[in-house]
Amino acid sequence: MKQRLMIGLLFLILLLGGCNAWDKAYEQAGSASFTVASISGPAALGFVKAMEPSIDPQVRLGDTVQYSFEEDEEAIYAQLLEGKTDMAVVPTEIAAKLYREGAGYQLAAVNTGGYLYLLSADESISAVSDLRGKAITIIGEQSAADIVFRELLTQAGIDPANDLTLTYAASAETVMENVENSDLIVLAEPWVTDLLDENSDFSIALDIQEEWMRINEDEMPLPLTCLIVKKEIPVDRAEEWDLFVADYQDSIEWINSNPAKTAELLDDHEVGITKGQAEGVISRSNLDYWDAANTKSAVEKYLNLFLEANPDSIGGSMPDTEFYLEKE
Repeated sequence: MKQRLMIGLLFLILLLGGCNAWDKAYEQAGSASFTVASISGPAALGFVKAMEPSIDPQVRLGDTVQYSFEEDEEAIYAQLLEGKTDMAVVPTEIAAKLYREGAGYQLAAVNTGGYLYLLSADESISAVSDLRGKAITIIGEQSAADIVFRELLTQAGIDPANDLTLTYAASAETVMENVENSDLIVLAEPWVTDLLDENSDFSIALDIQEEWMRINEDEMPLPLTCLIVKKEIPVDRAEEWDLFVADYQDSIEWINSNPAKTAELLDDHEVGITKGQAEGVISRSNLDYWDAANTKSAVEKYLNLFLEANPDSIGGSMPDTEFYLEKE
């Protein structure tokens, strides 16, 4: 009730005082409407405009939302397991694991359609079938990149264990420091942008998102990351939740339309993407807002890969239908 009164007060002040009353409205609105945590990197970019209430379209919740960004997946998982934030953007497999652990979050939307690419210094590569007999570097065995890439290989009739060589690096930093040792590298943004900017020998050979949609005969995205919300919020605080979603959708649309302006905003917001990386990352990260109802099938296909490769990564079994937030 206190939160609803706060939001009501915010809009009353704006109505009476006009657009120039924003600063006064923020002061009188008081405490945060929501707390939001996000894994750093491309998945966090969608919030940048939402953290700038003075830029049109103006943010409906003003600056009453508190955002935090975390590089470490284990750290954000631990935070969410304790229910410390209202909402979060996390890798989709982590969202499923949190649900299986009873953390109380539901998947509200997929917020990126994937940002994985095969970069090559070998100009002969133009299709997955061209990879037979090649040596490819991937960051992290049983990582999302590894699991998805293995599926692409398998669907192309290539046995990942016998028909080519997969070499695993501990980190993207390690790959970048030893790039001369690799002709084919599976990378995620923002490292794709960095490698393309720093080494003219490499180019994008395969867009893994396009390959994913091709093998699934589907226009739905590769759901690498998602927005989750405490299951009671869309029910108990429906009005505020709807405002948050509208602000978030506006923010994503603005960022996609204004990459250069977004880059300038990154001086003030540490989301894991630098000003210099921003335009390249935005162009290749497929930022959007696909609600849970429309992406359930794509998410299930994605999580099934984890169930087969590493069941513990999603909590041991597939989440049931309650994992997906339904539209009222």
